[in-house]
Amino acid sequence: QSLVAPDALRAGDAIQSEGCSRHLVTKPGSRSRIKWDLMSVLIITYDAMVIPMQAFPMPESDFSSTMAWVTTCFWTADMAGNFLAGYQVNGMVELRLSKIAGRYLRTWFPCDLLLVLLDWVIMLSVGGGGSGDAIGIFRITKSLRVIRILRMLRLVRLVRLIKVISLIAEFSDYVRSENMLTVIGILKLLIALIVVNHFIACAWYSLGDLDADSTWTTKLKSDLLEEEGREPDVGYMYFTSLHWSLTQFTPASMEVFPCNEFERIFNIFVLIFAMVVFSSFVSSITNSVSVMRVRNEQRSIQEEHVRRYLTERKVSLDLGNRIYHFLRQHRYKAHRRVQEEDVPIFATLPEQLLVQLRVEVYEPIILPHPLFERLRSVDWVCVTKICHLAISDRFVCAEQDLFGAGERALSAMTVTSGEMTYYKDREANSV
Repeated sequence: QSLVAPDALRAGDAIQSEGCSRHLVTKPGSRSRIKWDLMSVLIITYDAMVIPMQAFPMPESDFSSTMAWVTTCFWTADMAGNFLAGYQVNGMVELRLSKIAGRYLRTWFPCDLLLVLLDWVIMLSVGGGGSGDAIGIFRITKSLRVIRILRMLRLVRLVRLIKVISLIAEFSDYVRSENMLTVIGILKLLIALIVVNHFIACAWYSLGDLDADSTWTTKLKSDLLEEEGREPDVGYMYFTSLHWSLTQFTPASMEVFPCNEFERIFNIFVLIFAMVVFSSFVSSITNSVSVMRVRNEQRSIQEEHVRRYLTERKVSLDLGNRIYHFLRQHRYKAHRRVQEEDVPIFATLPEQLLVQLRVEVYEPIILPHPLFERLRSVDWVCVTKICHLAISDRFVCAEQDLFGAGERALSAMTVTSGEMTYYKDREANSV
């Protein structure tokens, strides 16, 4: 296999194979890849919510049976898709099938293979929803305990939750607003707390549903039967368990409490876990809100300085309103590219490394010009010095003037992103 790549690989370059097979590989960040990753997140979320609920006597439905087949088929297809999913390494995009397959075989393939085989064993054994001919066979052989064990083995699927962390991190790379990133971070913490409480609630009910003389479920059922004359349904028992789980993370209380030594031991471990997790959760949210408050405070101070400047200098109302409008409008639109002066640590680089960095950044910008292309073939040292000493970046907001009519030209400018429009100044008869 030969590489379709430039002689000097740069950050962001794609390394791919020749031939028709390269069209089958999906690039990181492509629309098809993002759609598939979103489906993966949704399927994993469904598994995380539904699989622990097997601790409850859930009624079987066509929807649950259908979703069991859908999730199994999806993860089977996902295994094949991972052999065609490019990845980023050392700042480059790897699209060679041999490299992709080798990386997948060394990382997630053994785990995915085990999970998919387990999914199909469970599906073929209990029929997805746990009803039908397979259950009849197990009932005849008095082996219903096998079905329960197979259902509980579905908890192994939740290992895929590890993938959600990396997928969400990739999605966060597409968000440019710092405030939005802070909000997303807080939402991730809240969702993680809810999921953890969901798992604990299902485990708490499963512990209370054991064959014991005194459990919290039997006491709750007897109390409800005595007071209201009815048996609690699945929804009532689940939300009671979830309520109990949430009270372990907060200074709240409720009428449910441990009734035997196993439940009390479980309660102690949950309290210790909640003490650590909830304190970290509160501190993380506090830090995120503080960062957002500081950022908004700095913006408010800048706006106040603009207002005071225009007022103290007695700027005309029309010009002041235009300035206000421009600043408000472009505060959210202007996504400034990171420039060299924005990275102070570059000043610690050795001179030779800094020269190479500036050549690789600026040379592709000036070489399309015939003058610099010819100069490079004649004297490449001169082009290197130009890149190192004579070129700098400049950021211009939308609708902002780069230069005005009649100004003396002191440098040549090249547009690297966006568009520039010339307009004619009627008074100066120039552009």
